[in-house]
Amino acid sequence: MSEVALALVLLIGAGLLMRTFHRLVNVDPGFDPERLLTFRMSVPFAGYKDTARRAELYRQVVERISAIPGVRSAGGGLTVPLAGSTVELTFEVVDRPEAAPGEELAARHSSVSAGFFRTMGIPLHKGRFFTEQDDRSGPGVAIINEAMARRFWPNEDPLGQHLKHPIAFGEGEPESYEIVGIVGEVRHGSLEAAGQPCYYFSSLQQTWPSAVFVLRTGVDPLSLIPAVRSEIAAITKEEAVYGFKTMGQFLAETTVSRRIPMLLLTVFAAVALALAAVGIYGTLSYSVAQRTREIGVRMALGANSLDVFRLVLRQGLILTAIGLGIGLIVSTASARLLSSLLYGVGAIDPITFVGVPFVLVAVALVACLVPARRATKLTPMVALRNE
Repeated sequence: MSEVALALVLLIGAGLLMRTFHRLVNVDPGFDPERLLTFRMSVPFAGYKDTARRAELYRQVVERISAIPGVRSAGGGLTVPLAGSTVELTFEVVDRPEAAPGEELAARHSSVSAGFFRTMGIPLHKGRFFTEQDDRSGPGVAIINEAMARRFWPNEDPLGQHLKHPIAFGEGEPESYEIVGIVGEVRHGSLEAAGQPCYYFSSLQQTWPSAVFVLRTGVDPLSLIPAVRSEIAAITKEEAVYGFKTMGQFLAETTVSRRIPMLLLTVFAAVALALAAVGIYGTLSYSVAQRTREIGVRMALGANSLDVFRLVLRQGLILTAIGLGIGLIVSTASARLLSSLLYGVGAIDPITFVGVPFVLVAVALVACLVPARRATKLTPMVALRNE
């Protein structure tokens, strides 16, 4: 009974984490991660105080890596989703009353190139993407995501509204930015983080000292790393590129905190299940051996093989049922300890709490069959002479 209860607790824990992992790997991250290569590039701020020079460098990088054979499109931005680095900044909406201290509007922020959204596969829901004409010579433009539109413009169209930004990285940056497009939501910090407001500026209008570049390829993304290094070296030998990763690797890293506990619990649960099956089999086999004379008497008094089979089977299933009852009580309490690791699954998940006991009952039933069948093969005379 203790083995059955322990197996049930571990199996339910593993089941909850498996369902969580399944939910996570099937979450829509808001972009297409297939064949996406990313890498980072930093430039010394002292050598690039002129933001126009910095913007030109990034533009050349995108242009050169876009021309590499096997690259379908390329873009750059301050950050990429799931990379572990996000920037959250305050902003103001023009023609709205100034927010009180502590109540400032804030959202995730990034500066991206004209081809960033198409390369990442982030859909446009309304308006337009950035273009190469969205530079410092033109009016400031911004793109927001659906979550930001819902939160800060719940009952109006945000297109045409203007934002003010508190940070400037050089002279000539626009004083305000008109919202020209609305894009889909992207999971930035983790796959669990949904509905986070985010706004984007054109990297030609606001250029940060560092950038992440993305390439959509038609071949194995990692095979293009030498070509990327070569193209950037042809532009500048002063700035190094680093941190080459595919978006598939970023996705795998976001689920590792669930994958390791899930694998550990699954291994322990499998061992506990095997021990429970062996325990049930051993207990019933010993019981049949101890009750050989009793079984012989029963058969001599008219019990048939089916009666004996039911007798032994009932004993095993009663022990299993008691173990399941204890295990369900313990599992209900212990499952709440896993709540911080769960996503999209409740601590008391009906599918897990119903399905796992059925699996354990099936294993117990199989473990009961061999001793039960052995008991039916006893003959009354042999059984009565046993002692």
